[in-house]
Amino acid sequence: MDYEPMILVSPDGTLIVATLERLGGRAQIVPGSVRPDPSGGFSFDCSGTTEIFWDDQRTVVENDERVFLDEEGTEYLENELRLVPQQQEEESPPPPAESAAVITVTVDGGVVQAIDGIPPGMTVRVLDFDTNGVDEESLTALPNGSNASVSDWDASTPVEDTT
Repeated sequence: MDYEPMILVSPDGTLIVATLERLGGRAQIVPGSVRPDPSGGFSFDCSGTTEIFWDDQRTVVENDERVFLDEEGTEYLENELRLVPQQQEEESPPPPAESAAVITVTVDGGVVQAIDGIPPGMTVRVLDFDTNGVDEESLTALPNGSNASVSDWDASTPVEDTT
């Protein structure tokens, strides 16, 4: 049975691009960096790498409804969204690289150094809206009219050595 391609939009008409997810992880404490803080707790430095516990990934649910995100990161409950036909002439981000699951990371003003530990079958898509100095031909036009630098990372993406 053929289905018409559909998309989700927010009450404001912005494109819904993701669900809000929660993950567990482990950030290594730098040995010898623990110190008391004024509140009676502890301060410490982390090694800069966090091991993500992918098996703990869960979609955030509030009031028995899933939470969705638009391209700007605004949160919406499922009952606030509208399902509308996708316009064939709209450009959208490139499809994930043969992946069963996609996590979208939105960056504006930051730098993603590396994404490590992505399990096979999962793609992490990075949408970077800080496009100053980026060549126009390397930008992707999104359905809301904004441009982003889009990169997909998966288990086979090599980790760059920055040393």
